[in-house]
Amino acid sequence: MKKICVLFSSLLLVSSTLFAQETDSLPDRKALIFGIELTGPIIYAADNNKLSYEGYIAYRLNNKYYLVGEGGYSNYKYDQYNYISENRGIFMRIGTDINLLKPEKKIGNNYVGIGIRYGLAVFKQETPWFKYENYWGDVESEIPEKLVSGHFLSLSGGIKAELFDNIFIGWTIRVNMMLYNSSGKENRPIFIPGMGGTDGTIEPGISFHLAWQIPVK
Repeated sequence: MKKICVLFSSLLLVSSTLFAQETDSLPDRKALIFGIELTGPIIYAADNNKLSYEGYIAYRLNNKYYLVGEGGYSNYKYDQYNYISENRGIFMRIGTDINLLKPEKKIGNNYVGIGIRYGLAVFKQETPWFKYENYWGDVESEIPEKLVSGHFLSLSGGIKAELFDNIFIGWTIRVNMMLYNSSGKENRPIFIPGMGGTDGTIEPGISFHLAWQIPVK
């Protein structure tokens, strides 16, 4: 958490410095951007209890502002010594990004900026097995599947670099905050699709992505 906060602060400091530099103004450049998130499949290769697929669509309104919609699917399993928890479902995040880089004198599409998202997850959750101890000894039971919704807020900072014409690679640091979930106090989810764990009020995360841009005249 500390390292992520340091990276986030460094990103904002660099972005503010770049934003302050004066450059010649350029006409606004509109574009559609399609991206896929690469971190989920990499994590799944290392831990097959965590599966996540995610993509996004963005519309660049001008040289500074982007409208962004993100969505994906998650399948999560947590196996502890005295219980097993599973959930699977879909999620979406909608919001805006702000590019802190001023337009270059020559046409360029690099991005260093910040963003904000509202997130919604709809998923099925169950505890197929758990064990507890009472007066008569160990008892095993289960909690049946239940449909749950989760609402959260996501703040982000990120960088996108243009590798080739209209092809980008980048990374994003997120700080997610739970707003509400419908599970109630019993069987509270330990993981929210699109957000992450629920151990604390703030959940950090980092992702890498590949994107393709289509200029709009």
